[in-house]
Amino acid sequence: MSQNLITKPLLEIFIRELERGRLINPLPIERVSTNVAVLTHRQGIEAHLNHPEINISDLLRWCKNKYTDLQNVELNRQSTRNETQLVIYPMEFFPVPKGKFKSRQYDNSVIEISISQPFEMMSTPVTQSQWIEIMGVNPSHFFDKNDPSKTLNHPVENITWYSALEFANRLSERHGYPLSYDLTHFRAKPGTTAENGTLSTPDSLDIDADIKYNSITDTSTDLKGYRLPTDAEQQYILMALGARNLKDHYFGDDETELSQHAWYRENAESTQAVAQLAPLWIEGEPFYDLLGNVIEWTQPIDLPGTILNRKTYGGSWAGKWNVSAVNSYNPIPNERNSEIGFRLVRTIR
Repeated sequence: MSQNLITKPLLEIFIRELERGRLINPLPIERVSTNVAVLTHRQGIEAHLNHPEINISDLLRWCKNKYTDLQNVELNRQSTRNETQLVIYPMEFFPVPKGKFKSRQYDNSVIEISISQPFEMMSTPVTQSQWIEIMGVNPSHFFDKNDPSKTLNHPVENITWYSALEFANRLSERHGYPLSYDLTHFRAKPGTTAENGTLSTPDSLDIDADIKYNSITDTSTDLKGYRLPTDAEQQYILMALGARNLKDHYFGDDETELSQHAWYRENAESTQAVAQLAPLWIEGEPFYDLLGNVIEWTQPIDLPGTILNRKTYGGSWAGKWNVSAVNSYNPIPNERNSEIGFRLVRTIR
């Protein structure tokens, strides 16, 4: 074996010891003893396990670059904290009870759908400041680089569906929950990253891209970590607990009241800070921006799936017709624009 090559068994030892913090980076520029979650992303290093041999110099160079990237991420976080005196809206999760609701289908038929497990949901869409705290950079189109304090409480947007999954995994890891998504074998398009919201597949028609749910049943409601809401859960919030009786808006039928509950084209020219308008109250807790501001990614109940498009609900700052509980927009997972954001949920056990 060449001196610069490491076999698969040795690479497995390298990873295990790195996870335990027992391996000092031998590179002369940095000597770091740390957990793999800080030094590198385990999924990135595990990708090398598909090869019987690997050039150890290349591996260590990759680790060094990743560590440098993460140092820059922390500098960005600290810079954001130092540059703004704004009160950052907190990430809050409130419980949503299980129940049933009626859903109108494309053929205008109505079916009853059951939500069998209670869950907790974020009170707002994920904000720019919350994204920066976890991912280190701000991918949003509506990001004021000259004065970050102006937009840090705005919803993060301009992110792909796959980027939202990675955010959920990192938040789960931070809070000690199991990861919801197995992205080990995800086939990413070269040059795309979750941090800047561009993570995508080379083929936009790739339905599941080797993504799996980390659950025995392969259903998302069995996941223990943070995740995107299912299509049914998002409808449930808007229709069963909000609009009821298949109405367009949870506050009633009076269109003149829409501007009190939603940012849309009549009262906004971009995203707005979250939690400024009237919320939907569920069991005494407020849920803001369910209508307008940004449409929100959901996920299918099962993976691998057979449907390419991912449904989004609520409408955005740029629309009006889709700012309702019953209309959805169905982008492909690779899509990213200034109207698409997300919020997370977690199944309550």
